[in-house]
Amino acid sequence: MSRKWIIAAIGGGEAAGPEVEAFGTLVAQVGAILMTGGIPALNSPRVTERAQAGCKAAGGLMISVLPETGRNAIVACHGERRFEVLTNVSKFGRDPITGAAADVVFVFPGEVGTLVELAYASREKRPILFCGTSAQWNEMGALRRTRKAQLREGLETAVREYGPDYQCGALNPDYVTQTVDKLEHDLDEGLQRIPLGDITDLLQRIPPGAPDPAATNFLGLPDCTGVEELRSLAAQMSAFGPVEHFIVAN
Repeated sequence: MSRKWIIAAIGGGEAAGPEVEAFGTLVAQVGAILMTGGIPALNSPRVTERAQAGCKAAGGLMISVLPETGRNAIVACHGERRFEVLTNVSKFGRDPITGAAADVVFVFPGEVGTLVELAYASREKRPILFCGTSAQWNEMGALRRTRKAQLREGLETAVREYGPDYQCGALNPDYVTQTVDKLEHDLDEGLQRIPLGDITDLLQRIPPGAPDPAATNFLGLPDCTGVEELRSLAAQMSAFGPVEHFIVAN
């Protein structure tokens, strides 16, 4: 069975406005699944929460990738059109999932964590679009230059904590250094080619047809489990009808 396109919204800070909520609404209206690193929260200043709030209000489908939950599991949320990817790692350790597991990545202004997600999205060659102004994009580029040490630390944390990146084998310092070097290189290449746009560009960024049900680029939870669970739940969610249908059903 085919599945719907999975669209990630990444970004940080405490300044998410109505445009982020409108983005979540649009994801629901085009019939895609929204993936973020948060849970729905009305009027939240955070990108991850506000995007899901807009998506939820429009009857959309959602995946929440959550850090520091105390366990590794993928669970459907009772009474919601949403499931949670629970990870027993830090926010940086969670970032490889939100950066690489979606089919398309939309970026809102953020900080170091957003750059870590972008590094993984760039490595996996995800289609990426920055939703913001040229000035905001320049600020992201400046962040890459002025916070090099914090970014490298975040990437190192992601490599150490996200098990599937090294097939759950033993890490060694050389592996961490080489992987972080490659991620920094991929990020720098990605930053040079990411186009700017607005949320209406979402309609043009959805590729024609349906994605391969298995091609989510999700490598698994930090304990190397959960790949089939995520694919199965995404496929089940894709069986829902048009957004208008399940707005009425609610």
